[in-house]
Amino acid sequence: RALFRGKVWNTNTKSEIFFLMLSGFGNFIGCVITGPCIRISLPGITEKANAVSQAKLAQPYLAVFLLAMLCGMLMTIAVRTFKEKDGFGKYVGIFTCVPTFILCGFEHSISNIFYLSTIGNSTGLSLLFR
Repeated sequence: RALFRGKVWNTNTKSEIFFLMLSGFGNFIGCVITGPCIRISLPGITEKANAVSQAKLAQPYLAVFLLAMLCGMLMTIAVRTFKEKDGFGKYVGIFTCVPTFILCGFEHSISNIFYLSTIGNSTGLSLLFR
């Protein structure tokens, strides 16, 4: 119920800001734990994750920032539409915004952390801090 994206635009108190920071840290830790588990379970995924990570890291920082902002805007629209509409209308945001974000290749920080942690041997996360 209390997802990061649902709260990010409605932060008014110190406890809500703390929740956002804790949520972001929890997502980071979850990716760092899940990535190696996936790598062990599906050994062939490492090459794919490496290719995706290298392509993402080769982009200019400004492009990554702008693509991440667009992702955030779309996900916020999807969440707000889901919360504020009734019936079929509540799903319109999800079924339009999520595929748009995926097809356009917008940047999603949690997905990127997952790709980097799936590479293994701490290579992925060291690439992040190059």
